[in-house]
Amino acid sequence: MSPSRTRPLTVLTMLACLLAAGPGRADDDRAAARVPLLVLGILASGSGLTCLALGLATPQWPYWLVIVTAAACGMFMMGWNAVYMATVARFSPPGRQGTALGGTQIFNMVGGTLGPVIYSTILGVTGHYSLGFVLLALVPFTMGMRLLLLDRREGAGNG
Repeated sequence: MSPSRTRPLTVLTMLACLLAAGPGRADDDRAAARVPLLVLGILASGSGLTCLALGLATPQWPYWLVIVTAAACGMFMMGWNAVYMATVARFSPPGRQGTALGGTQIFNMVGGTLGPVIYSTILGVTGHYSLGFVLLALVPFTMGMRLLLLDRREGAGNG
């Protein structure tokens, strides 16, 4: 890829890194216990939707749209970690935050290990990159919707 084609990607990637800090800030600004569920639900749903959009991208898409979609996908996918860790610590029993955080890291590492294996298997079987994006988008989208529904139920119970 020529430097003129990679410059926008570099700039948008750097912007996505900066924007990824926003969800953690939104979580810090509110004292309500349910705010993290809402933020995590939005981030997970956004991850799934932008990943789905990348899977549905075609060569006819304008270059700028692919770049913006990829940057948005990166922002959603990078923004969840700090909010997730803070949420686990917040909902952990007193004095057990380290155990809870360590336990959740096991699941994160399993996902980080199996995700590429699953994706490469889908690619090997089908020969299509897009199908891997579409199928793997279901996981964060489904969990995001569950969190949003849980947040809504918690809000209804507290309102």
